[in-house]
Amino acid sequence: MIRYGPDFAPRGHRPTTDIILIHCSATPNSRSTPAEAIVRYHMERLGWRSCGYHVVIERDGTAVETLAPGAIGAHSRGLNGRAFGICLIGGLDDQGRPDAGYSAAQWETLAREVGVAKQVWPAAAVMGHRDAIARGLTSDGPKACPCFDAVAWWAETMRDAAEEDTPPPEPDGDKLRLDRPLTIDAATVVIQPR
Repeated sequence: MIRYGPDFAPRGHRPTTDIILIHCSATPNSRSTPAEAIVRYHMERLGWRSCGYHVVIERDGTAVETLAPGAIGAHSRGLNGRAFGICLIGGLDDQGRPDAGYSAAQWETLAREVGVAKQVWPAAAVMGHRDAIARGLTSDGPKACPCFDAVAWWAETMRDAAEEDTPPPEPDGDKLRLDRPLTIDAATVVIQPR
């Protein structure tokens, strides 16, 4: 069993955070891939020291901390030293085409996690992986990730919150509010090929 705590940062800590980058796992929306499978894929298949994302949001809306919030991630070439990465499980339809068919619980959790991250890093821009690519901020190849316009989504989320006079989520010190820490039971998690 492998457990990651709030201080798990095998690549060190970011000196600054000016981007909150939203990703998808590029797995079928119809499959409930656990966060642990993403971690194992990054570590066992890619040979990384940890998961590249800071938070993975499962289909049921559970937010799983996979890397310390201030740690250097491995989710976007050239931006890892300045970006906080959130990954939504899903992003593909059953034919493997890009599809933002995330669950209502995932959208709600994403808004909460981004809102809390903005409280910790108020000047950080919110964008999707594809937005960073389009702006020339990363040399990652063409991607649809996270399969929706994250910049427009965040602007709309903020407008809706202002209209409803909803207070922003409160950070817990410098930590994000997460539903559970990551626990991997190697005997039960299987990485399924795409």
